[in-house]
Amino acid sequence: MAANGNSVVCDSYDRTVEKTRLVRNVITEFTGNPPKDYQHIHGVKTVIENYPHPNIHSVPSSHTIPVGPGDVWEKMTDWDQLTPAEQNSNKNFLLERFAVDDLELAYDEYYPKFGKLPTVHDYRVFILNWEGRRHKKRSLAQMKQDLETKDDSIHQLSNRESNLRLALDHTVMHSVNQQGQINNLLSDNESLNDENSVLTTQRNQLSNDNRGSYEMIIGSLVVIITENTQLQTENTQKDSTISELQTENTQLQTENTQKDSKIKNLNSETKNLKKDNILLYQKLEETTEICEQKDRQLRIQKIKVDDLQYQMSETGDRIARLEKVNEDKCDEINRLIGNNDEQAEHIREQNNTIDDLRHRLQEQESINRDLYSQIAELRQLVLAQIGAAEE
Repeated sequence: MAANGNSVVCDSYDRTVEKTRLVRNVITEFTGNPPKDYQHIHGVKTVIENYPHPNIHSVPSSHTIPVGPGDVWEKMTDWDQLTPAEQNSNKNFLLERFAVDDLELAYDEYYPKFGKLPTVHDYRVFILNWEGRRHKKRSLAQMKQDLETKDDSIHQLSNRESNLRLALDHTVMHSVNQQGQINNLLSDNESLNDENSVLTTQRNQLSNDNRGSYEMIIGSLVVIITENTQLQTENTQKDSTISELQTENTQLQTENTQKDSKIKNLNSETKNLKKDNILLYQKLEETTEICEQKDRQLRIQKIKVDDLQYQMSETGDRIARLEKVNEDKCDEINRLIGNNDEQAEHIREQNNTIDDLRHRLQEQESINRDLYSQIAELRQLVLAQIGAAEE
């Protein structure tokens, strides 16, 4: 039973949305411009729904308006908006008190008198005061007694209607992510339903009053019906707000999808940067190994230079001994002057060679210091990039 009730409420909601869409298209087609706002759409929709639809095969007569064939309760303007339980209750109420011919005749006389088609409540109030043929009409006391006996059933139907509305609200709530705004709308809707129930109770209590004050009760009921219509209009506006929130939610989901795609792209770029950093670090290790090899070669060259210096030192000692010998052997020195000049020239060449090697060694040490400095800077740069990628 609850599933059937939910289905009826959803069908009614779908019909309302479809009618709103059709009225919007009609306004745009006839005026060339879209409707100003939802109140504009609701006004045109109300005019269309309340406009009488005569039967083309009927012959007009005085004090009546031609209507199409069918049961009289199906011609009420708000019949489709009632739940099946409410429809059965109103149908039984009319059939228990009036003949079918009287129901049709009273319906035909309603429009010329009030200038509009009746709702179910308006028709019930009208036919209870109708002065036409009443073959099956009961006394006012009997009707009051029947109303009193059906208060419980009406209350149950009101509870069922509240449950169905709650089910509809639950369905709408799951389709919208903006829970806060929808909960506020549902709370307002429940308050309006409670006010509607209070108004319905007041209407039933007014039905139990005496016949003499019935005209005053009718006036009060008209005011209550107007307020009820306004409440229904507010509910319709809230339904429009829910639809707009659903549209905003869809846009937010689209934006989230785009952001997820960007995050995936950034993750891919980060992985590529990590791979590049690993390659740079490998190249740095290779460069470091090359520099270490060159450093070992420089150490070997330095050892060779030290050996040459040691040889030069020994050569100097030999020269000193030779000079001492030359002092003792002046004659031999004079004889060997030519040879000594050649040896002196050879010594100068060796000194020049030593100086040249020492200069080259200093340049190589400067180059090594520059290489070590560049290696240190490159290592710091690679470590900084690796740390940034991991963050």
